[in-house]
Amino acid sequence: MFKINILRKITNSIYNIYEIIPCIFYLYFYKMMPITKSEKESSISLLTVFKTLYKDPFKWSIIKSISFALTANKVMQSINKKLCLDIYVDSKQFIKDIFDLNFKKLFYYQKPLKFVVDFSSPNIAKPFHFGHFRSTIIGNFISNIHKFMGHSVVKINYLGDWGVQFGLLKVGLEDSDFNEEMLSENPLKVLHKAYVSAVKNAEDNPEIYERAKQIFNELEHADEDSPSLKDWYTFRNYTLKELSKTYERLGIVFDEYNWESDYSAKRIQPLIDEMKRKNILSAESDKSLVARILGETIPFIKHDGTTLYLTRDVAAAIDRYQRHKFDKMYYVVDTGQRGHFVAVTAILKQLNQECADKVKHVPFGRIKGMSTRKGEVVWLDDILNTIKDKMEQLQLQTITTKVPVGGEISDILGISAVLVYDLKMNRSRHYDFEWDTALKTEGFTGIQLQYTHCRLVNLEENCGVTVAKECDPTVLQENEALGIIHQISRFEDAIIDSYNKLDACILILYLFELCTSINRGFQKLRIKGNESHLASQRLLLFVKARSVLNLGMRIIGLKPLSKM
Repeated sequence: MFKINILRKITNSIYNIYEIIPCIFYLYFYKMMPITKSEKESSISLLTVFKTLYKDPFKWSIIKSISFALTANKVMQSINKKLCLDIYVDSKQFIKDIFDLNFKKLFYYQKPLKFVVDFSSPNIAKPFHFGHFRSTIIGNFISNIHKFMGHSVVKINYLGDWGVQFGLLKVGLEDSDFNEEMLSENPLKVLHKAYVSAVKNAEDNPEIYERAKQIFNELEHADEDSPSLKDWYTFRNYTLKELSKTYERLGIVFDEYNWESDYSAKRIQPLIDEMKRKNILSAESDKSLVARILGETIPFIKHDGTTLYLTRDVAAAIDRYQRHKFDKMYYVVDTGQRGHFVAVTAILKQLNQECADKVKHVPFGRIKGMSTRKGEVVWLDDILNTIKDKMEQLQLQTITTKVPVGGEISDILGISAVLVYDLKMNRSRHYDFEWDTALKTEGFTGIQLQYTHCRLVNLEENCGVTVAKECDPTVLQENEALGIIHQISRFEDAIIDSYNKLDACILILYLFELCTSINRGFQKLRIKGNESHLASQRLLLFVKARSVLNLGMRIIGLKPLSKM
């Protein structure tokens, strides 16, 4: 028999506690049978079993015995450690149920909600660096897993294109020899060079900074048909076109691109007026406007009437709620911005905005050591190109390479390596980026996930056996087969834990463990040369494992390969 232990499952489960407790007591009082020492124990998924029973009451007969223990005087302090319920189930029936599960439709019992996920958010005049990459892949994972759970998700990229620094950018463009053709060919790097040039010149000539402030002030209050604003939209369009290439390379598609300039002083004047009426804003001696938040004075409007990052984020949150009526909005931004989002939430509460309790900052740790081997800070495209070149070298050195070296597959392998290297870290952890470790092909890496998936595809295509239509548990009793089944049964728990904690590292660790069990199966569960029924059953097991691996890889943001 299999044993289900739920030391912590009840309190962590997304199941309604009022649905689970009656199930537990029903099992305990009406299905209890003695447990013998000869029973085989293996921890499996409580949620999988309860889901099966919840959907089909006739399968209550799968339960064979229950063991229940509760330390009453300690339960309030540590219920997860002291509540213990072991449910023993019929292993053959359980295996059949696992094979019958459609993992793409596991969460039918969830009420669909609407989520907005704000992530990536680079600035148009600064390098798209690895910090933005981390926000991008974490935000994409959060979006994917919420979609998998049956929710509606709107993915927003909120691009930074506003502030005095963009007045400096305009100065840099006006004073340089950059032309429109150069700008259209490589907009991000041209804009960055213009900005850096203006900043450097402003150090020796303060008038340049004053000129930049004046330009930005004009942009803030410009009419829609003003030439300066039209020029600004041209710069934005060039930037968006270039960024889209990078996102396409990563396999990420946004539902919306929003811009900070969408919330200029002129456009959000009604909000500013409302905040004045409600005494949320007060004027300082220099004519700036400030808000009192948690005992601190926070700048909200500058003395010249221009907006700040905080101003625009408050306006954006209100606008998004009006347009999407979301149940929750996540900001996937590094941990250094924690105070900023505390301020955003506090102001929304002072405004009595319904969305105030629905916005959540999802912080992540910062990365150190992101540089080329020459020690220079680089753009994300340059990082991805470096990784792609490394993958091409490894493919040339590997005699089992089955695809032409270079092109899309090398790019996918490189992205898989660095994406998994990052996401397998705890989301909140700061870490030092190490090129050699990130590009390793052995061990718990993105390359291992791709390699295992390719082996499973190759097995299915070339073993010469027809996959069984339904499972026969009696022939899948080897330890290696049961090990794979055990891992497949844990998929739902891994998904729910990752979903609740908004952390991909939990799902990635599970995928590594699944791959380990699959590779053990490759060694022992031979298909070629075996009797047809046994061979088809083993192939069915590997096909099921591949479908789970494929699904998990897509949720974390990988594109599973068939050959490499």
